[in-house]
Amino acid sequence: ERIKTAGIILFVIDASCKEFTEDLRLLQAAGDKKVLVVANKADLIDAKGRVFSKEAFRGRKTVFISARK
Repeated sequence: ERIKTAGIILFVIDASCKEFTEDLRLLQAAGDKKVLVVANKADLIDAKGRVFSKEAFRGRKTVFISARK
């Protein structure tokens, strides 16, 4: 219900995860809403990991954050 009324969705993922199948399935509920993918734990991945994350969520704006750094 909240997704239907949201103006934008902040979709937080674990960037250190190697598999995004479940995240992508959940993201489908957003439909064509504005979504910002927030990739947490960015301190645990390298440049390849960032590319992998961006490719998995292609078409969605993705930002990388780390609570540790």
